[in-house]
Amino acid sequence: MKSTTRKPLESKANPIYFADVLPGAGKTLWAIEKMRDCIDKKKGIILYVAPTHDLLDEVERKLVINTRASCVHHIRATNDGESTSVALRLKIDGGVSRYGATIKPCSPGTVLLCTHETFLYLTTDVNSSMYIKRRAEVNVIFDEARKCVLSETKFSLPRDATSAFLETFIHREDAPAGHEFGRVHLKKDVLDTEAFDAIFSRSSKLRRFRSRVLQQLTAIRGDSNIEMYASIKRMEDAEDTEFLFQTMLVPRHAFHGWKKAVLLAAFFKNSQMYHLLAQYDVSSLLGTTDKSSAAKYDQLILSAGGEDKLCKLIDISTKVVRAARVNAILKRYKALTVTYISPNTSFTMFHLRNSVLVGNIEPDTLAEFTLAYRAWSRKRGHAHIPLAASLPEVFSASPDPELVRMFKLLKIHTEYSRLTPLRYYVRAAFGLCRRWLSQHRMKKETIPMLVNIGTTEGSSSRNRHWVQDVMKVVPDPADNLLEVPFVNHGLNRFKELNTLAFLATLNPTPTTARLFRQLCPSYNPKLDHTVDQAIQTAMRISIRDTSSRTKPLVVVTDRPLAEAIVEHLQGVPSLVEPQSIFSEFPNLDPFFLPRETHAEKKVRLKANPELATKMRAKQANAMARSRERNAEQIKYIKENSKYVSAVNTLSIKVTRLKKDGKPFEKQKLELTALREKAKMERKELIAEFKKGQSNG
Repeated sequence: MKSTTRKPLESKANPIYFADVLPGAGKTLWAIEKMRDCIDKKKGIILYVAPTHDLLDEVERKLVINTRASCVHHIRATNDGESTSVALRLKIDGGVSRYGATIKPCSPGTVLLCTHETFLYLTTDVNSSMYIKRRAEVNVIFDEARKCVLSETKFSLPRDATSAFLETFIHREDAPAGHEFGRVHLKKDVLDTEAFDAIFSRSSKLRRFRSRVLQQLTAIRGDSNIEMYASIKRMEDAEDTEFLFQTMLVPRHAFHGWKKAVLLAAFFKNSQMYHLLAQYDVSSLLGTTDKSSAAKYDQLILSAGGEDKLCKLIDISTKVVRAARVNAILKRYKALTVTYISPNTSFTMFHLRNSVLVGNIEPDTLAEFTLAYRAWSRKRGHAHIPLAASLPEVFSASPDPELVRMFKLLKIHTEYSRLTPLRYYVRAAFGLCRRWLSQHRMKKETIPMLVNIGTTEGSSSRNRHWVQDVMKVVPDPADNLLEVPFVNHGLNRFKELNTLAFLATLNPTPTTARLFRQLCPSYNPKLDHTVDQAIQTAMRISIRDTSSRTKPLVVVTDRPLAEAIVEHLQGVPSLVEPQSIFSEFPNLDPFFLPRETHAEKKVRLKANPELATKMRAKQANAMARSRERNAEQIKYIKENSKYVSAVNTLSIKVTRLKKDGKPFEKQKLELTALREKAKMERKELIAEFKKGQSNG
């Protein structure tokens, strides 16, 4: 009789290892130990990938202690992200650089360091200059494995340009029922730049999007690790078509073909990357013999496009971190206290531009005030409360009996009501941190503060709100405040400090949220973006120091966020009201004022030509002042820079050598190092210039 026993299910799916550990548990330390072992034993090649050069610099400094620095190669970013990927490929495979230098392939015992951006440009297309042939010999350690959505671009094209764009360049798959995004494919791998320029040179507005759209389309050529999704809609009030492009890393492609891929992240199972990988994870099906598992496996193969495109997720968290370290970190969590500023409202970008600070006022009173304010603002020509103006000053500029009555009803004659919402948050957080240090008899210290408003995600540059709002509220800001970069994962520079203020708006864009609802319904963007980022930032201070006995404090914007942080850490930290730290702390919430729409503003200006003329003159004056400041800044840098003239001289020398056909590789390396120094010097000079202006 024929046996009916089914064989256990086996698979050729790509194994991907991951460690989902608590922040500060030592995952980066584990990676450093693996890299040291690789160098000492001259065994294998390791590619360590991290989000920023700041984190890579910290790892490199720790790595070269007691090891051969010549075995560690930090692939530095340049203006062109693609060139760093080519440089990484040449370092591994060897070859001839575009400057004519012959580069030998790296030998076993080599460690390479690069950013996420450099890694993402690598491809599995064997004909590409960014394809690594020896990838099967390389072990990848991908630290802070979280984000997959890379960029978003929104633009509109007229009817004829829309037809030309769709016929020449892209094909979009139909969006699933009830959703708006369809995957985009290029019709040709080689883009017709002339036809592209003809479409995007029709207006100055379109020219602004040219390079970004071209970069996105170039990124999905061939067998790329990146996919693009698009929403294409016909605008109701015009004949234009609105395009919304979102590019996304496909992690199961990016980590395919390497000798071993290990992903490290705190709260990894909340991340975009985990949810995208989990859709094609077959680890739970392997070894089973039932028909339903086999049917599900076949369905996954069909959806992924082949058995080799599936993945097996293998959890190695317990091997990466020691139980003793985890217990020590949990003890530090018990010492942590979390407090908040606003009792109810979640803090968003909208608070900055369209809100006032109020106490516990009846909703009817607020509604009445809104109507009175809108009537007054139309007379005065204001779309909403100016960001830098205080509310009492606005009303005193044109006393209106009805409005004054409403203003008194709101009962906001406190010192805080004269601040914009951001300035209020900054001042309140700074005061709470200082009071906490005093209560617990800790020495006076600088307060690290994250205010990411005004910067793009991932940017570590100083934003305008830090200068305009933060530094003007706190006394001696240079001595009392430290700006925390948005991408701060793994940084240890703040671990001696005991307080931190997290005043950031990190909610994903509505389009990104809609895209993930379509692709991964189980993904929670609020948990991944705001709560996890707040915990990651909090772990930059003394909480991560297990030998410390201090009581750290983290101040966040609102109570809902504070409760979510404590709940996410299993209720271990303490949640306290701000009044327990400072008894006179005001119980204020931002109140939204209705924002004037673009159509309403257009009608208002059309009815008042004199006001429109004044607004144009004001904009022209602002642009003129901005150009003057930029010219003064450039002049200041030229007069005080030590490297600008040296960079220019050496650059001319390299150009001449290249033109004469003479070797110039040595001078090119000197120029790269000199440019890096000039770049750092320029940042310092800009900070000095702005500080001088603010003091002046």
